[in-house]
Amino acid sequence: MPGRLSTGALVVALDFDAEAERMQYEKVSGEGPQSGWVSTSFKGKELLVLVDEDVSTEDASTDEHASTEGTSVMDPAEREELAMQVYCLRFGEATEEEVESSKVPLQEEANESVEEVICPEIEQAEVASLDLESAEDMAQIVLRELKQKEEERKQKVAEEKQATREEYDIGWKAERIPRNDSIAERLSCDLPQGMCCLVFNEESNSVNVASTIEPSAAINLEYLSTALEVRRRENREPLFSLDPVDAGSEFYDPKRSMQVKRFEPAWLAGTSVGEVLFQSDYHLKELSMGEYEQPVVGMKSCHEFSNTEGPEWSAREWFVVRKAEVQMSGDNVLMPSVKMGVEAREQIIGENGLEDVRTTKPNHPLVKYAEMFTHNFDLIAERKSVVFHLRELAKASVMAKFLIESGVELDEAWFNMAAEETEACCLEIPQLWNDRSQTQIRVQDGRIADDNFGTTGHSLYGGVQFGLDKFQLSG
Repeated sequence: MPGRLSTGALVVALDFDAEAERMQYEKVSGEGPQSGWVSTSFKGKELLVLVDEDVSTEDASTDEHASTEGTSVMDPAEREELAMQVYCLRFGEATEEEVESSKVPLQEEANESVEEVICPEIEQAEVASLDLESAEDMAQIVLRELKQKEEERKQKVAEEKQATREEYDIGWKAERIPRNDSIAERLSCDLPQGMCCLVFNEESNSVNVASTIEPSAAINLEYLSTALEVRRRENREPLFSLDPVDAGSEFYDPKRSMQVKRFEPAWLAGTSVGEVLFQSDYHLKELSMGEYEQPVVGMKSCHEFSNTEGPEWSAREWFVVRKAEVQMSGDNVLMPSVKMGVEAREQIIGENGLEDVRTTKPNHPLVKYAEMFTHNFDLIAERKSVVFHLRELAKASVMAKFLIESGVELDEAWFNMAAEETEACCLEIPQLWNDRSQTQIRVQDGRIADDNFGTTGHSLYGGVQFGLDKFQLSG
């Protein structure tokens, strides 16, 4: 900077004003005025570093007299770099506004050149140790800056994902829950607690709806009606999956490619059953990837099981029914029961797009997460409404299978209790993705030897596949 000593300039003290904290100097090397006065401190912080060298203005003209025996020589460029590094430690990085304001002297006195040497002090420290400590401190500064940038990146990504959720109507809401009240009115059944059960009539080989306060016996009539229709028409239970649209394409990008909602049968799109299938599956992916706090203390996201420097991977996870049965109480109340869990399978891109690998290692991050989710499933269902209602749908599907296979007489009204189908919203949605950033800085011999910056991406797919065909439920 014209009219001001450059960072790292070497000067000799000629006079010192202790009260004003100013020093008269004569320049030995570096850029700036040959002589003048400089401030020795700023805001309580020393601006000068003492160098243990016997230097004079006569020595400055030749390199061989730049230092005395036993004192290490530092190149002016290195000294300037070191001074700037330590300056950053003391005062932080200057913004453009601060740089502009720093061009104006704090005090201006007539016939005096008031200069500041921006060269922080570590008193009586040898140059070698100063270099080492500064490099380590600079590494810490770099890491702090990277951490701040990473937090800013995460905030930006979170805002983008929230905008996507709103645009594509993602997220479970109370108004999505189908109520029994309206259906019970059509069946002339009073439900003071809003819950109902099915009572088997042996004489007529039929079932009736009755009020109940027992959650284990309760059944959602709309879920049951839809499950009965699927069982009658398709001889199966409802199924759902979220699949990548172009996983086999060379243009496939998990951050930009879309994924499609696949319902089986297809007419489930736009029904309350289709909605709970999609919302529960999507929320499972969000929990798996750590988008939200885990519902049970001690649970970890699949990323916390992953090696940060490990390879990128794709996998799928499914809600499944591990155990299913229908019991009948002494007063002929039918009580469906299910034990649910999550299964995970690693995937690779093959000839036909994403394909399951033959064997998924038990230490795969998603397998570990699936095991923890399965272990805590019932507790999670009590804390997550969308998981609770998926379990209610599973109970209704088990009941539908039992009624159809047992040959119970069912009026046509049982198949038409569900609300009318609405137009399906957004059958294609953006992929749920997550990047993990990792940074490593290594200091060697007082310098930043190397650094390592990178991100690792993971993609999740899957859906809901109850798999009730393996259970024999008929009485």
